[in-house]
Amino acid sequence: MASEVKLSRHRNVALVAHALVSACVLLPTQCVAQTLASFPIETELWVGGDDGLTGRFAHALKSTIGRSPGFAISKNRATDALVLTIPNSVHWQRVEGRINFQYVVVFTNHSSKYLGVSTGNCLEEDMVPCAEKVLSDAELVWRSEPDARPR
Repeated sequence: MASEVKLSRHRNVALVAHALVSACVLLPTQCVAQTLASFPIETELWVGGDDGLTGRFAHALKSTIGRSPGFAISKNRATDALVLTIPNSVHWQRVEGRINFQYVVVFTNHSSKYLGVSTGNCLEEDMVPCAEKVLSDAELVWRSEPDARPR
């Protein structure tokens, strides 16, 4: 009985695998896109500014990357990593007693090929939603740019 269950599971797995392979043969572009979408994007964060506010924004961005199922912090300087760079210190001003800052995050691949940029205004106490917007922009750029990853 146990061997019949194993055999039945093996047949089901084989049928699913066959269906996936068939779909990839018939619709290769869609299959590759779905396969790529299922893996987290290896990501590096580089920071050019060294002031406290820029450091806190970088920390919020790195924490958001770490919590996101669509991204992973690159641990070994992967050659296929997406590089997020905060090139300079964020520009800030006090507005009605609150700190409002403007950020720029540049997207490149590991070969320094420019892919795009995310910019915006953010209140100091709302860094996480701003970091989530950066990741949303990064994902759109990375997934839509077929030449982003080195061959």
